[in-house]
Amino acid sequence: MVWLALLAAVFWGTSPILEKRALGTVSPVAAVLLRSVTVAVVAMLYLIWEHGSRPMRSFGRWQDALLVMLAGFISAGVGQVLYFAALRGGKTSVVVPLAACYPLVTVVLSVLLLGERVRWWHVAGVVLILAGIMLISRHE
Repeated sequence: MVWLALLAAVFWGTSPILEKRALGTVSPVAAVLLRSVTVAVVAMLYLIWEHGSRPMRSFGRWQDALLVMLAGFISAGVGQVLYFAALRGGKTSVVVPLAACYPLVTVVLSVLLLGERVRWWHVAGVVLILAGIMLISRHE
């Protein structure tokens, strides 16, 4: 599984370079639409391949499907448009690491909304994320 995570990192690390180049002429909203359509096609092909003629059974309960759709609206909708707008106007080497500080938000929300406990290493990670944000954005 580690090699899959590393391969994902390679793909995720490559895509902002392509997106930055495209955002010279493509608007952030259009870029999100193009990206989303591509992801939807790939996901549907995979579901059909994995589940044959019955891909709908992978969607689970409708309440959970709605939560996933809400998460998609928040992240792939609003978040992606904001990210592309920042990427269009800023330096890729600054925007990408700043946008990647989302685990900080996740840690805080998991404590507040899910009642999860924070251990000392979580706090240390949050401190390191904040230090990274200050270092990256120092001269911006």
